[in-house]
Amino acid sequence: MTLPPFKALALQEGGKVWREVYDSAIAEGAPTRWIVTDPSIRGDFGGIVVLPQGFRPYDIGRDYVLGVWSDELGIEFVRMYDLIEASSGG
Repeated sequence: MTLPPFKALALQEGGKVWREVYDSAIAEGAPTRWIVTDPSIRGDFGGIVVLPQGFRPYDIGRDYVLGVWSDELGIEFVRMYDLIEASSGG
Protein backbone atom coordinates (compact mmCIF):
# COMPACT_ATOMS: atom_id res chain seq x y z
CA MET A 1 0.00 0.00 0.00
CA THR A 2 1.30 3.45 -0.91
CA LEU A 3 1.16 6.02 1.88
CA PRO A 4 1.03 9.79 1.44
CA PRO A 5 4.21 11.67 2.35
CA PHE A 6 2.38 13.85 4.87
CA LYS A 7 -0.51 13.13 7.22
CA ALA A 8 -1.62 16.76 7.74
CA LEU A 9 -0.75 20.34 6.81
CA ALA A 10 -0.96 23.47 8.94
CA LEU A 11 0.00 27.11 8.44
CA GLN A 12 1.91 29.14 11.00
CA GLU A 13 1.54 32.85 11.56
CA GLY A 14 3.97 34.46 9.11
CA GLY A 15 3.41 31.85 6.41
CA LYS A 16 5.56 28.91 7.49
CA VAL A 17 4.14 25.54 6.44
CA TRP A 18 3.95 22.61 8.87
CA ARG A 19 3.72 19.08 7.45
CA GLU A 20 2.96 16.16 9.76
CA VAL A 21 5.18 13.22 8.86
CA TYR A 22 3.23 10.10 7.88
CA ASP A 23 5.36 7.20 9.06
CA SER A 24 3.89 3.74 9.57
CA ALA A 25 7.02 2.73 11.52
CA ILE A 26 6.17 5.14 14.36
CA ALA A 27 4.65 3.24 17.28
CA GLU A 28 1.06 3.90 18.34
CA GLY A 29 1.06 6.55 21.05
CA ALA A 30 4.41 8.00 19.98
CA PRO A 31 4.81 11.76 19.57
CA THR A 32 4.11 13.20 16.12
CA ARG A 33 6.79 14.93 14.02
CA TRP A 34 6.14 18.03 11.92
CA ILE A 35 8.54 19.36 9.28
CA VAL A 36 8.49 23.16 9.09
CA THR A 37 9.43 25.03 5.91
CA ASP A 38 9.42 28.71 5.01
CA PRO A 39 8.10 29.32 1.47
CA SER A 40 9.17 32.98 1.61
CA ILE A 41 12.77 31.71 1.55
CA ARG A 42 12.34 29.24 -1.35
CA GLY A 43 10.84 26.62 0.97
CA ASP A 44 13.94 26.47 3.13
CA PHE A 45 13.90 23.92 5.94
CA GLY A 46 12.91 25.56 9.21
CA GLY A 47 13.16 22.62 11.58
CA ILE A 48 11.25 19.74 13.09
CA VAL A 49 8.62 20.12 15.81
CA VAL A 50 7.63 17.15 17.98
CA LEU A 51 4.12 17.20 19.46
CA PRO A 52 2.35 14.76 21.79
CA GLN A 53 0.30 11.95 20.22
CA GLY A 54 -3.37 12.92 20.18
CA PHE A 55 -2.65 16.67 19.86
CA ARG A 56 -4.23 18.54 16.92
CA PRO A 57 -2.90 22.07 16.32
CA TYR A 58 -5.48 24.74 15.49
CA ASP A 59 -3.46 27.95 15.81
CA ILE A 60 0.30 28.27 15.36
CA GLY A 61 1.84 31.58 16.32
CA ARG A 62 5.39 32.83 16.20
CA ASP A 63 6.21 31.31 19.61
CA TYR A 64 3.31 29.00 20.49
CA VAL A 65 1.06 26.24 19.19
CA LEU A 66 -2.54 26.03 20.43
CA GLY A 67 -4.74 23.01 19.93
CA VAL A 68 -6.75 20.15 21.35
CA TRP A 69 -5.29 17.03 22.94
CA SER A 70 -7.38 13.88 23.39
CA ASP A 71 -6.61 11.39 26.16
CA GLU A 72 -6.98 7.61 25.92
CA LEU A 73 -10.73 7.91 26.68
CA GLY A 74 -11.26 10.48 23.93
CA ILE A 75 -11.76 13.37 26.38
CA GLU A 76 -10.51 16.58 24.79
CA PHE A 77 -8.43 19.25 26.51
CA VAL A 78 -7.27 22.62 25.14
CA ARG A 79 -3.49 22.88 25.37
CA MET A 80 -0.90 25.45 24.42
CA TYR A 81 2.81 24.75 24.03
CA ASP A 82 5.69 27.20 23.71
CA LEU A 83 7.77 26.99 20.55
CA ILE A 84 11.42 27.29 21.47
CA GLU A 85 14.13 27.28 18.82
CA ALA A 86 16.90 24.79 19.48
CA SER A 87 20.35 26.31 19.64
CA SER A 88 22.84 25.27 17.00
CA GLY A 89 25.27 24.13 19.70
CA GLY A 90 27.98 26.60 18.91
